[in-house]
Amino acid sequence: MTNAEIALRRNGSKPKAKVKTGCRTCKTRKVKCDESFPVCQKCLSTGRICDGYGVWGGGGNHYGHRQVSKSPQGVCTAPPPAGMTTFVASMDEKALFDWFRRRTLVKLPGSYFSDLWTQFILQVSHNEQAVWHAILAVSCTHRVGFVDISSRPAGKLEHYTMQHLSKAVQHLHPHFRARDKTSLAVVLIACIVLITLDLLRGHFASAQVHLRNGLNIMAETQGSFHSKACNSNYAPILSNGSLDSSIVEAFLRLNIQVELLQRPDRPRPCLLAPHSHPALHSTPRFSSYIAVWRSLGRLINDVFHLSAHAHQQPTNKDDLDLHQTHLKQALKDWLRAYNGSLPALELFIPHSITNGKTRVHHLVMSYHIMLTVMTETSIYRSNEMIFDSHIHHFTELINHLSTTYELCLEYLKATPNFSTAVQHRIEGNPAPIQSCDMAHTIIDLGWFIPLFYVAVKCRNRDIRHQAVRFLESTTHREGFWDGKITACIAKRVVEIEEGDFYNDFGGIDHSSSMNSVGPGLTLPESSRIRDLEVRMAGNPLEKVFLYGLFEGISDIRVCIGEYRVLEQRWV
Repeated sequence: MTNAEIALRRNGSKPKAKVKTGCRTCKTRKVKCDESFPVCQKCLSTGRICDGYGVWGGGGNHYGHRQVSKSPQGVCTAPPPAGMTTFVASMDEKALFDWFRRRTLVKLPGSYFSDLWTQFILQVSHNEQAVWHAILAVSCTHRVGFVDISSRPAGKLEHYTMQHLSKAVQHLHPHFRARDKTSLAVVLIACIVLITLDLLRGHFASAQVHLRNGLNIMAETQGSFHSKACNSNYAPILSNGSLDSSIVEAFLRLNIQVELLQRPDRPRPCLLAPHSHPALHSTPRFSSYIAVWRSLGRLINDVFHLSAHAHQQPTNKDDLDLHQTHLKQALKDWLRAYNGSLPALELFIPHSITNGKTRVHHLVMSYHIMLTVMTETSIYRSNEMIFDSHIHHFTELINHLSTTYELCLEYLKATPNFSTAVQHRIEGNPAPIQSCDMAHTIIDLGWFIPLFYVAVKCRNRDIRHQAVRFLESTTHREGFWDGKITACIAKRVVEIEEGDFYNDFGGIDHSSSMNSVGPGLTLPESSRIRDLEVRMAGNPLEKVFLYGLFEGISDIRVCIGEYRVLEQRWV
């Protein structure tokens, strides 16, 4: 707490402003500074360049001319709403913003450092109070993870979270009414930040609602939903602008996280229509891992479109086969481009990141192999036995993930032994608590998705149990995927499918090498779950429901499990 804050709380009166706490320009001029953020009104009104507040950021000479700002297209091409060109930030808010900029932004994006996070959101937050308060709410929640959750600072931060969340929603109302391009960009950026807030708080159901709403707005603005034109009052937002592309990519990557949790035959918004861009996957070289992830993300989107195409009724087989052929070729082209880019990509990841280059490489390859299997199998919607012909792919996939595990072993051992997303009971404490370890949490793609895919789709006994063991060894969270919950779901699916099938053939040798993959007996089709669906209930998460289809019971979707998070048991 600053001396000024102490004086304020003790005496109940505002202390006299000191030049030493003002912006650098006012300190140089030795005049009183009003300490407005991001630039002070004293500099703004006199036409001077505000040099900012040191570690608190701010400053610059473009704030007084936002009408002609060179900020990203789609946000600052028009004057912001009256009264929002500048606003005063308290010292607490400056501290939260500094935490967001220096700690939250460094960790949450994972290996995908999009311009949306590293540049645009920070810029827009100086212009729009809805985004400003949204990122402060995220900062509060993220910071809770670095203090004792039973302490007064934690309770204070939680109170600040709700305050800033309320203010963010309040400042969004004018943008919802305006419905112009600028306001829609602000709404979508704020939506991304609020989804992040939900994920950090373990409010997965709420995050999915916000994600669907954002996707629906984007689909309407593109005039496309289920590949059909939509009537909408919204102005088109998606163009070739860098900010527009970053918004699309952010929603695309969030949507990827929930695709494997949902039934493949459900209606899905069209973020990027498959094969609508001839050069989408024809990049001869990748200049950075951002470009690698961006291209791979679009391929993932196309694979899910193929799966949805296969579940359409009726389906033209020739069209489906052609769709699959195009996607298989796109995956081959992508791999060729990636392999050719590896020498240049070696220079992209900083040497200061221990094993960073190797980890990202194996993670990227894991996703490519998973997409290859999905592309080969998704057109056979009622045949789970088809996955047995891809044991070589699953073997290669688990080996990449095993290498990732070995590279991250010290990192995983240092992680506290509790989930970061959900409530749990601590021994000796009858009341459930919200775990708050944010140190190892990201909101982007990690290794949970390919691990989960191996566990539920590969019926080789050794390989799938190895994937489950990897999941059980982790306690962090990757967006919508919590380590402990994901492990519980994967293990439950394996138990339901295998039942007592292997009782006469001995147990799994857990002491064997993590890289050993032995032969397995073949599970019958009747034991295999298809079209698995995971539903989450409660904010924070309270229950997880599993649904699926089995051979011989027509197309009736049945509930195959309910997990109660606080009790940590299936019912």
